[in-house]
Amino acid sequence: MPKSKEPFDAATTYVITLIVACCSIVYELLMAQTLSAIMGNTVLRYSITIGVYLASLGVGAILCGHSEKDSVLRLVRIEIFLSLIGGLSVIMIHMLASVQRYAINTSLFFQGTMGGPVPAVSFFVLTHLIIVAIGVLSGYEVPLLIAMRKLEIQSRRDGNPSAAVNVVLGVDYFGSLLGAVIFPLVLLPRLGIFSISYMSGLLNGFACLLLLAFKPCRGRTRQAAKIMGLIGVLLALLSMVGRTEQYFLKKFYHDDKITNISSIFSPFDDLDDIITFRSPYQRIHFVRRPNNPFLHSILTTYTDKFTADPTFPKDIWLFMEHQYQFFSNFEEMYHEFFVHMPIQFDRPPRRVLVLGAGDGLVVRELLKYEEVESIIVADIDPVILRLAGEYPLLVRMNCDSMSDRRVKLVQADAFTWLSRCRETFDAVYCDFPSPTNFDLSRLFSREFYHMIRNHLADGGFAAADIPNPALWERYYSTFKAAGFKTVFPYEVCLENDNAGLKEIAEEFVTMGGLVEVKDREKERRLFYDTVVPGVVDSVRQRFVYLRDDKGPIRRRYVDYKIPLHVFNAKRFALASNVAREAGFRPELVNSVLRPTIPNVSLNSIFELNEPG
Repeated sequence: MPKSKEPFDAATTYVITLIVACCSIVYELLMAQTLSAIMGNTVLRYSITIGVYLASLGVGAILCGHSEKDSVLRLVRIEIFLSLIGGLSVIMIHMLASVQRYAINTSLFFQGTMGGPVPAVSFFVLTHLIIVAIGVLSGYEVPLLIAMRKLEIQSRRDGNPSAAVNVVLGVDYFGSLLGAVIFPLVLLPRLGIFSISYMSGLLNGFACLLLLAFKPCRGRTRQAAKIMGLIGVLLALLSMVGRTEQYFLKKFYHDDKITNISSIFSPFDDLDDIITFRSPYQRIHFVRRPNNPFLHSILTTYTDKFTADPTFPKDIWLFMEHQYQFFSNFEEMYHEFFVHMPIQFDRPPRRVLVLGAGDGLVVRELLKYEEVESIIVADIDPVILRLAGEYPLLVRMNCDSMSDRRVKLVQADAFTWLSRCRETFDAVYCDFPSPTNFDLSRLFSREFYHMIRNHLADGGFAAADIPNPALWERYYSTFKAAGFKTVFPYEVCLENDNAGLKEIAEEFVTMGGLVEVKDREKERRLFYDTVVPGVVDSVRQRFVYLRDDKGPIRRRYVDYKIPLHVFNAKRFALASNVAREAGFRPELVNSVLRPTIPNVSLNSIFELNEPG
């Protein structure tokens, strides 16, 4: 073969190396992102996925061996398998999630144990076998590329095979870097995970076609037919990616409907589509899903929101990155207690800082006070801030609060923005997503709350939600370590009896008049002592009131003559009386340098996200 073709052969090999390395790392990042959406705890998912992937790379390299015979044909076959498994990996994981949900809902095979470790461990093992398969196949690639390059040089007897090995390895590393950079900066913010998987599979197919076009191997026509057929399948899937996303989103958010084999494959066309918005930071989903009718009828007796405004949007759930944010039917139970309890403890603030809460519902409650002169809302996500001011559904819920002249919107990371801010505020409200990973954990750290304390004006207060009350000792110790002298928790508290429950109690006792009851009083006691407390506990949420001084907390309810639907003097007293201080434990303090939140345990490896 003439020497003039050597640069062309080398370039072709290095281009293929760059492509396949890029695809392999994108597959693994894609797997980690998909599993984090389904299982939560992003850092844990990425760590385990990358660890399993690297170990599988080693296995693949060992299995590949050192034979240089038929290296091109072997590499072609590897790329076909990678294109197939990698391109369909996201679909396979979501299908496994649907099967697992079916098993849980029907207690299939493991009667009485499906809430335990069996389904979770099974799902974990099966999904990670996909990661292993991609890793092992990717582990074959570099040895085969090196063998192919060595043969090219040896056939000319005019080059150094060892140097070629170094170049192939170097290009492979650069390809991995390229994939690792473009995934978070380009692919994920602009494309869905299904589109990324199909396009990565197509790119692997393109690498395979390059091999077949420019590298000699046996059975070239047959292999080309296989990869062209696979490319056709991936292109077809790419053309209907929107329908595929809706198919699996409905499976996730309406998982309770997966009760038989046919429901695993049903597209749930009778259900409303999930309204989806994509931002550089997260996926925002609006889901229309009615609440349990019995639970709904009980909770409705505690609020007059729909009586005061029958047009308020009903049955709307907001999720961010598959994490529950609020339910429109009863969101006031969260927002009224969160916002108004600290003001009852203290006084209406003039200058307020709201960190997070880009949906505008916290701002809606604050604007009810004439004393409030200015509100700064700092949220990292520009899309949710835009939706809060433009999307009709959200604008209707927040009463167009983001357009109020007193409100200033800041699109910024709360931690970074607060470190640069020089203003002080009478009140700071922190309303962040649950810290399911160590990145969000910064927003619940000693360092972050130390900055908040420094930004409080004299006599000012801070308030925050506590996503997981079971970890209260960790939160308490963190607030104390940040310098707050008053750390006072309070909760959404509703009484177990009210006038509106009498009719529902009668319906419960007689099953809507269908049965004759001998001991009505006993059945009523069951309703009030067991059923109602369980429903009330379903909306219980803990918050914390923070102050830099140890002054007394006002316990007397003040009527500020503002419209409230659920919060009143009776419930203020209930919420005030549940507060209990914990003991300060330095080892539990959540810090940027030593995070103790989230609480990662062996069980958390297998846990799944629940939609709501």
